[in-house]
Amino acid sequence: MIPLNPSFSQVKKKTGRPDRIITFSEVKKPARANKNSLSAEIRKQTLIEKYNCLKESRKLSLFLDKRRKRNATKDHRYMPYRRADASEQ
Repeated sequence: MIPLNPSFSQVKKKTGRPDRIITFSEVKKPARANKNSLSAEIRKQTLIEKYNCLKESRKLSLFLDKRRKRNATKDHRYMPYRRADASEQ
């Protein structure tokens, strides 16, 4: 009897040697691994196109300055700070 999901269990391989058992690392990767790499490539291409478009319109430095400021405000927002106690005054 073959299990429903062979990727999570050990299955005998159909070769001349019936004793051979496939381990978890030998099972093929799921199809979504290819989809993730494909979407990463698409995301990368769109960022390159956006960069080139901003560079041609001479707005790249303004865009990068805004992005830098936004990231700096996020960093400052989540930075822990010490409150002044009444006893220290």
